[in-house]
Amino acid sequence: PGSDWVLRGGYGVYVGEMGTYELQTGGPFQVTEEYSNWFENGVPVLTFENGFPASQAAVGVSTATTVDRDYRSGYVQNWNLTVEKSLFTDWGIRLSYLGNKSTNLPYTYDANTPLTLSTEEYSADRRPYSGFSYITARSNGANANYHGFEASLRHPFRNGLYLQASFSLNRDMSEVGHTSTWGAESQPAFWIDYAYDRAREMGKTNAWTKGAFHLNWVYELPYGKSRKFGSGVSPVLNAILGDWAVSGVFVWRSGLPFTPLYWGYDTGGIDQWQGRPNLIQGCDPYTGGKQLGAGAQWYNPACYAIPAAGTLGTVEVGSLVGPGAWIVSLNPYKTIPITDKLNLQIGARITNLLNHPIYGNPSVWVTDPDAGMITGTADMLRAGSGDPIRKIALMGAISF
Repeated sequence: PGSDWVLRGGYGVYVGEMGTYELQTGGPFQVTEEYSNWFENGVPVLTFENGFPASQAAVGVSTATTVDRDYRSGYVQNWNLTVEKSLFTDWGIRLSYLGNKSTNLPYTYDANTPLTLSTEEYSADRRPYSGFSYITARSNGANANYHGFEASLRHPFRNGLYLQASFSLNRDMSEVGHTSTWGAESQPAFWIDYAYDRAREMGKTNAWTKGAFHLNWVYELPYGKSRKFGSGVSPVLNAILGDWAVSGVFVWRSGLPFTPLYWGYDTGGIDQWQGRPNLIQGCDPYTGGKQLGAGAQWYNPACYAIPAAGTLGTVEVGSLVGPGAWIVSLNPYKTIPITDKLNLQIGARITNLLNHPIYGNPSVWVTDPDAGMITGTADMLRAGSGDPIRKIALMGAISF
């Protein structure tokens, strides 16, 4: 349509590496057996000198680890489409769509889970393989997908100013709890909640936020011998006040997804004592919540109920979103020419200039006393612990 338009796109298929850590089971399978000790006439039957029972009637509890015979690496399909156009004088805009689909991702499950849910209490004789408790099995076949849109506005370095702003919308869904791209690359085998229904795990990951905004800039202050103002300034004054520049970044992101959980109840009768609860119909988890600060209530745990006997919870993975975050960083610096090819740069790096707090996700366990409360801080990317306090570092560098 014109010389100032650019259209580009791409498609590729990438095979992830098969992480050998997931295959380290001590062989094609590994068995561990545990015995419960007991007392006879006040004396323990099993001791360090005699660690096995003399009678075969005292059956131990065995666990095992195994890997699917057809275990293989997953792969990811990537595609993208970008449109660029000049806008006004010395400005450019870019619109991009990015997507990927991960297939055959690995996952871990208990292969000895009872075949059906039950309203009765768990009984070991309902497990498919007698003589074993849980069997940690690693297989593959899980799916994930990502769709993202990004708009970017850029001003090249002209008249002492460089500026770039971008806004992105992201949606990352997975059956195994991690981002589609990263999961296909490193092949970690995440646990799924219920062995016989992997599809119920499909939900939002915490690898991407729904929205994010980035603003980067560099500005050369217009004072100094080589600048618009102060060309006649004395060498001493110029060494102190002249030829300074400042770079900075402002970053904002929306909250990171998380999943409410409970523990202490085997609602399915399958020896599984934690899981996802049910959302009470008509109850808004954020009512009275979204408060910031240590110990503040972010969501209402009373909106969640322990599943009825014989069922598992229906709350979707990643159905809640934690606090958003923003941060401003500033880097003033000055370049001092020593020779034609040798320069000294001095300045400072100031992270979180305004010392703005960045809060982590609240406690996900609805059965805990601190359910729904914010318990700590986070970094800008993840919901785990972080160190978002203001930091100032003096810097010096020589370029040649």
